[in-house]
Amino acid sequence: MKPIRTSRLLNLLMLLLTVVVQNVHARQMNYRGSLIDQGVPAEGDYDFRFTLRAAGEPQPRVGPITVFGVEVRGGQFATGLDFGIDPAAEPGLQLHTEVGRDGRFEVAGSPQAFEAEGVAPGACWSTQGNAGTSDATDFLGTTDAQALHLRVDNQDFGAFRHSGFGFNIRLGSVLNSWSQATESSVVLGGGTQPNTGNGAIGTHAAVLGGYANVAESGGTVAGGHNNHAAQNAFAAGSFICAGGYDSVGLGRNVRIRRSLTPGATPSTDPCDGQPSSGDADGDNGTFAWADDQPVSFESTGARQFLVRAGGGVMLNSNALVQSTDDLVLKARAGGDVNSDFRLVSANGKTAVVYLRDSDGAWRFAAPNLTGPDFLTFTNNARLTAGGAWTNASSRALKQGFVAIDPGAVLDRVLQLPISTWQYRNSSEGVHMGPVAEDFHAAFGLGSSSASISTVDADGVTIAAIQGLHQQLRKAERTLSADNAELRRQNQELRERMAALEDRLGIAP
Repeated sequence: MKPIRTSRLLNLLMLLLTVVVQNVHARQMNYRGSLIDQGVPAEGDYDFRFTLRAAGEPQPRVGPITVFGVEVRGGQFATGLDFGIDPAAEPGLQLHTEVGRDGRFEVAGSPQAFEAEGVAPGACWSTQGNAGTSDATDFLGTTDAQALHLRVDNQDFGAFRHSGFGFNIRLGSVLNSWSQATESSVVLGGGTQPNTGNGAIGTHAAVLGGYANVAESGGTVAGGHNNHAAQNAFAAGSFICAGGYDSVGLGRNVRIRRSLTPGATPSTDPCDGQPSSGDADGDNGTFAWADDQPVSFESTGARQFLVRAGGGVMLNSNALVQSTDDLVLKARAGGDVNSDFRLVSANGKTAVVYLRDSDGAWRFAAPNLTGPDFLTFTNNARLTAGGAWTNASSRALKQGFVAIDPGAVLDRVLQLPISTWQYRNSSEGVHMGPVAEDFHAAFGLGSSSASISTVDADGVTIAAIQGLHQQLRKAERTLSADNAELRRQNQELRERMAALEDRLGIAP
């Protein structure tokens, strides 16, 4: 047997973990502890000697009890103790411990109070709670490189493993897992059936609940099931693939496209088999929320903000005004009474559209307007800054040209009822013109008999002017011919009159 080193005292840290009651007198218990010999965990067989003394008394009250050949491995040991007394019946006793080999013993540690729970606070953890502990010396855990496992009903429900950058923590299903290289990650929850465990496949990953969830490095799955959070991404809900780095996926059936070269994932992973973005970080920076519709809601690029809401989108409101509404923007509390929507360009130009609360009117404003047009369209229709509306009317925009008869248009204009009238529920004053039904019946223009396009009204006006011009030219030609005939007849009368005067000798 290796002789005990007597040049230095053994440094003994005793930790009583369990008290096993053997009879009604609660005499017998298990004693567990750690033994450090010359600064390193002890290995081999050691002898232990225990005595019970009252504080300040030199003579033992009970003992000594010597236990020979206690096996110590990696500094850890356990042995049974039976002093033949009930600790609860004799309070105030202290446990003195010595350790040795070959009959030579040395004091290990300081005396500890011997109570009903076993060794005193600081050397054991009571099921009734402890007081007077120290952060520097008192702990529950292991002193070697092995993980600390927890059980309930003899079922493994948790493990703590030291890693290079911190600790991996698993609480919940035994099917939860870390990958071999995972460091400083947390995996909670999980199920009990195959393919329902949660997993961390990267450093600083976290799965906080649910089942069949996967988190990559820096990723977080808050809960739900069958979700995947890529690097630094966040996922919550069900069947969420937050596959782009720094992305957020919420709800159900969200698919944020993943990296071109994703790592290995479980067969139940919602990102498995999904399309790739074609680059190294997926559709990075994308936020996507989807309702519970059964079809996938997929991203199409990086840095997108995507929302699918089958019940409509409402801001500052929790109800649609009409069931057919898609988006409701209500005036915010604390703001003015109008509902405002403002656009801002890269260089600070702004335009605002708002619904005026006082009369329900739409208002458009462009306070930084520098061009000639207030409102323009891609077909060149526009509203000028001065308020003149200009229709789009390029030949390039038109087809199906058919010539018209201006005279026929004039005839129909002459038959078109014209009157003055007012719009219902409007205080804008009196107007003059035809009604759309008569206009459409007369000319068949436009797609509706309830409206008149300014293009059509202008066209009919111009055609009627041409028809009137044709009639004037015709009348002019007729009048000119009549005048010529009258001039001929007048000339003929003058000539006959002159001849008669000559015969009669009448002087002119």
